[in-house]
Amino acid sequence: MGYYVFDVEWLKINGEWKYRHTLLDAISNCIVADAIYDTEDETTVEKFLKESTANKNKKAIITDFDSIYPQIITKLGFKHQLYIFHAKKSLNKQLKVFKDEYHLSEEEWEECHQQLKII
Repeated sequence: MGYYVFDVEWLKINGEWKYRHTLLDAISNCIVADAIYDTEDETTVEKFLKESTANKNKKAIITDFDSIYPQIITKLGFKHQLYIFHAKKSLNKQLKVFKDEYHLSEEEWEECHQQLKII
């Protein structure tokens, strides 16, 4: 179909941190590709995604908010989408910073929190 989910998780193998790059088909939720690397840099991510999606439909890749992903995904010919979960998490974090910075009362905090739920 051309819709994928990409994520990287950290693993400790023999006392050393490694990075498990995983690409899932967003429709079937099946693993398309999975590999462990020593790094999670732009070169490694691009190489993994390019190899994993060669000769496949290219519609969109869904990721978290890592700043290196948008440029790579666009370069490879996909649209970039973000996980809703991560978007909510980011908004909640920003709201907490706003609350602390502007010393919101409980009532103001609750109103902002309710507005965020609507969003």
